[in-house]
Amino acid sequence: MISKSDSELTFKKSMNLQVRTREIDMFKLQSPIAEVVKRTIRFPLGKAEGIKMDEPFFVGEWMELNDGKIRFEKSGFVRVGTVSDNRTSTGQLSSAWVIKKGDWVRGMMIIEHPRLGIDIAVKPRWFNMNIKEGSIFQRKL
Repeated sequence: MISKSDSELTFKKSMNLQVRTREIDMFKLQSPIAEVVKRTIRFPLGKAEGIKMDEPFFVGEWMELNDGKIRFEKSGFVRVGTVSDNRTSTGQLSSAWVIKKGDWVRGMMIIEHPRLGIDIAVKPRWFNMNIKEGSIFQRKL
């Protein structure tokens, strides 16, 4: 009999295996950009390929280096905003909104950024606040 902790451990290992597999370039989803409109891009991936809302993708181009190796040069980052249902008809485009934008044109590539489904980002924020005298409730003793 498998205990709850064993099944949780198995699930965690399978999630890590999925991410490890998707880290291999051969298994990453990739597609050319079909449209660039302001801070939104459209591309021909959808439910048939298994993409989901809010999945991250790098944007860039494949470049050949002087030594003959080919490397993906990243120029930005997007997250999926709408997922097209391309299981029945082709030609439908999904869209993604820009997180970090570069100088993009139609035909550049998006490549999947593998992750576990949980992102933690720490963003320091600074804001000024003016408090007028008497604005804060004070209890009389």
